[in-house]
Amino acid sequence: MAETPTPQHEDDPKYLDRQMVRWTRVVGRLTALLFFANALGLFFIYQQWKVANDAQVDTREQLRAVVQFTGGNLLITTDKDQKPTFQTFVGNFQNYGGTRTAKFYAWDSLHFFPNSVPNSLDFSKRSATRRVG
Repeated sequence: MAETPTPQHEDDPKYLDRQMVRWTRVVGRLTALLFFANALGLFFIYQQWKVANDAQVDTREQLRAVVQFTGGNLLITTDKDQKPTFQTFVGNFQNYGGTRTAKFYAWDSLHFFPNSVPNSLDFSKRSATRRVG
């Protein structure tokens, strides 16, 4: 009777070690492939996020409230001798933007330079305009 061939792993004690090395190489290559596929996917996701974020910033910029000072009225209260006693400035503002203004803080400043700055209003002197009547 002829002998049946014996499997290779029965004769070689390091057969299982070689099989484990082969399997580890296959798993390592698949892991590297998955890593690069994941890196590529994350790159595209980042690019999409960046485009969406830039579009959101542009939209907010276009729809933001834009408040502009359009002029105002100066109201001067005088006493019986036509000397100014009180000044009131009423400012007019208009929103030219695409949304309502949630909060708006305006400030003004009045500087008084008595007899020292040219072209300044000197409220200490009598008004140039007089009431008739």
